[in-house]
Amino acid sequence: LGCFSGSPVGAIPSLRMRYHVPRCKTKVRDGVFMKFTVVAVGKLKERFWTDACAEYLKRLQPYGKTVVKEVADVDPARAGGVDAARDREGAAILAALPDATHVVLLAIDGKERSSEGFSRRIDALKLGGSSDISFIIGGSDGVSEAVRARADETLSFGPITLPHNLARVVLLEQLYRAQKISRAVSQIRDRRTARVRRTFSVRSLKK
Repeated sequence: LGCFSGSPVGAIPSLRMRYHVPRCKTKVRDGVFMKFTVVAVGKLKERFWTDACAEYLKRLQPYGKTVVKEVADVDPARAGGVDAARDREGAAILAALPDATHVVLLAIDGKERSSEGFSRRIDALKLGGSSDISFIIGGSDGVSEAVRARADETLSFGPITLPHNLARVVLLEQLYRAQKISRAVSQIRDRRTARVRRTFSVRSLKK
């Protein structure tokens, strides 16, 4: 997902996504409060894209804080070329990242994972102490070398080319799915542990 279809538009001010997400109390799952940040180049314009993102942001609330930050996409014709535009977008991306966050860059040549594998990777980061994870969706001409250098790892949704708008929805949906998978695995593990404990308790009483 380093390069998506779609032509660049004129520069727009950096801003946060203004999705309407109903307020609800966030619960902490498994004793660890997760924070997900999605930094994306360009603004969603169509209502159906913003509605789709808002829906998954709402579904993610019980699992942790999820924030989407939009940065301006830069027109190469106005910036003095593709490289200059990419560097300006890159500087804005880096400025939008939280401090001490684990950075995952979406790139077409990145690491491919199944939904289950993606869930296991997030769980592994959580268990390793990385509860703050940021995902970067670059512009139509990719990202700067500075952004690539900042990334701790890359992620790919396959060799297909996705429009930026759809890539953002897919990422949020996969984040939500990963949390649901993790929760289901945790519940199964808890039930198995409870059965083992009951078995040992019964055996102890028989003795």
